[in-house]
Amino acid sequence: MTFVKSISRSGPRTPIDLARFQFPPQPWYTVHDCFTDYSRERLIAKGKDCRHAWQSFNAFMRHVDPKQDVTTLSTGQIEDYNDARVAEGVTLVTVKRELTFVHAAVHNAHRRNRIKLVPYIEVPDAQSEGRIPLSEEQFQVVIAKPMSPRLFKFYHTAYHTGHRSGAIEELDWRRVDRARGIIDFNVPGRPVTNKRGCADFPITPEFGVLLDQWYAERQDDYLIGAGPSTYNEARYVVRELCGFTDPRLAPRHCMRSMYATEMFEKEVDVEVVGHLMADDPATLRRNYVKFKQSVLHSAAMARTKPRALA
Repeated sequence: MTFVKSISRSGPRTPIDLARFQFPPQPWYTVHDCFTDYSRERLIAKGKDCRHAWQSFNAFMRHVDPKQDVTTLSTGQIEDYNDARVAEGVTLVTVKRELTFVHAAVHNAHRRNRIKLVPYIEVPDAQSEGRIPLSEEQFQVVIAKPMSPRLFKFYHTAYHTGHRSGAIEELDWRRVDRARGIIDFNVPGRPVTNKRGCADFPITPEFGVLLDQWYAERQDDYLIGAGPSTYNEARYVVRELCGFTDPRLAPRHCMRSMYATEMFEKEVDVEVVGHLMADDPATLRRNYVKFKQSVLHSAAMARTKPRALA
């Protein structure tokens, strides 16, 4: 039996039996067959999470017949898919990620001699504009808006830990050690990838008060509560209720950017910040840090003046 891990409404990362979605056998190698084999052989076999891959595959199969012979995928279909996704409001960076998975699945089928003809999958050359953090004032606006208890807990957890959205949504109470005052963001039994979590994240006194309150009110095993991804609700709150439309202000990841920026502004050692946020310091600087203008101004003014100008 084949399983793909995904987020469902019954809780984060529940196993999904792919056999439920199998089509009657076709006399050719279908798009769906290609995606299923890639998941089994390249992701599941190596202990990797299939969630992002199948988000991409499902998006692709909404526009391309999953029963189509994979070798007959045309350049026109890929171009139409690209245009359709952009028309739906998806960025080219997202389309690039989706088509990268499709490209990988097709080439996996070719390497394993399932197909002889490899369709050309043109992946758009898109670069992220970089994320910018919420300011303290913007965060106060966001957190004051009406939202579900789960999203409210998500934002406060992100504010106090700076961790990735998926890690926060999956965090269960067994990995919150109030006696030692630490949180372990690594899921037991899951291979530690480059998107690891901090195993000894310290709980601040302010966050500890919230954790005690949430623990007393808990209804399941998850710190913020079980449920679907918080992305859509976060997007609605940030974009619609707050009116923050800058595309660089990611609805959830702006919190990680906010945490990283404040740490660097306070001149916390870069290696320590990297350990806390479970990321390479250079990656944090490149993807998340955007200094406030006031900080840049103070840095420029701090330069020593030549004696002739003093």
